[in-house]
Amino acid sequence: MLQALYLSKITAYKLINPSFRLMSTFQNALRFNQDMHQILSDTDSLLKEWGLVLEKVVSSPVSFENTILPFQRMDSTMGTQINNLNFFSSVSDSKEIRDASIKSSELIDQFFIDLDMREDVYAVLEAYLKTNPKHSSPEEGRYVQHLLRDYQRNGMDKDADTRAQIKQL
Repeated sequence: MLQALYLSKITAYKLINPSFRLMSTFQNALRFNQDMHQILSDTDSLLKEWGLVLEKVVSSPVSFENTILPFQRMDSTMGTQINNLNFFSSVSDSKEIRDASIKSSELIDQFFIDLDMREDVYAVLEAYLKTNPKHSSPEEGRYVQHLLRDYQRNGMDKDADTRAQIKQL
């Protein structure tokens, strides 16, 4: 009886929290038979996919579903995908595969550096916070505050000259 009650609470939570549903169904798909071309192709596909998601975020009306949920989905899935691409840099006996994996890691790092300096994404996150000062849950509030905090730590709340100096560092 207690176990059935617990399962029904999890099921209810999955229904009202799409990011939990996404995280609970995502599976690690580590493949050991990738070659260097496949690693770089997968990296390129991943970065293009998330670039399109970000373009949709900045061009859509500001709402939880259009602004915050894509970031939560990216956080919940991208880590495993990145780990799968970077795994080979540590374990492959092929220098070409290790080098491709290292190149993948460098491309992904540059993607996140560029993401953290995108003024349009920061503006959308700020607009969301202004239009939704009260969050539906403490978790959502913390998540949004941490997203904005990370952009502010990168100087996005500073003037253009200061941001240019920070970017050069």
